[in-house]
Amino acid sequence: MSDPAIKTPRLVAQVMAVCPILGLSVGTTGVSASVVIQFDPAATGPQQVAAQAVVTVFDWSDAADATYLAQQAKAQATAGIDSGALQAGDKLERIIVAVVELVLDEFNLHALKINAILDAVDGAATLAALKTAVAAIPDYPQRTKAQLVTTIKAKIAATAE
Repeated sequence: MSDPAIKTPRLVAQVMAVCPILGLSVGTTGVSASVVIQFDPAATGPQQVAAQAVVTVFDWSDAADATYLAQQAKAQATAGIDSGALQAGDKLERIIVAVVELVLDEFNLHALKINAILDAVDGAATLAALKTAVAAIPDYPQRTKAQLVTTIKAKIAATAE
């Protein structure tokens, strides 16, 4: 991989997490000593030291790039769900939305089925004790779109790096 177009933004993000900067340049990819940081005038001395420490221990490996890209993809997918961007997205995103809505419909149909069975048992005229016991069982609730969104986001977060 060894793509500076991935490594440099990853390095910038890590440095900016500890210190305000105007930018940075990488002389030789993979050589921390070749990195020059242009500090924001508001950067304090301890922040500048922390930024230099980030550069010194920066992981230039392709594996770190792969992890970074996976994290970025997760963040973008979650942001798309939060913002509703999937509603106005490309063909693939529209398919994803359709599948999610289909799953929601199926969950709701399942809940309706279980509730109908419980209602039928509740209405039975025999075995009063059974009727009383079944009546105490709460109905299986329908899932909401918000619940599915929460589950989808959790699954995105749980995927391997």
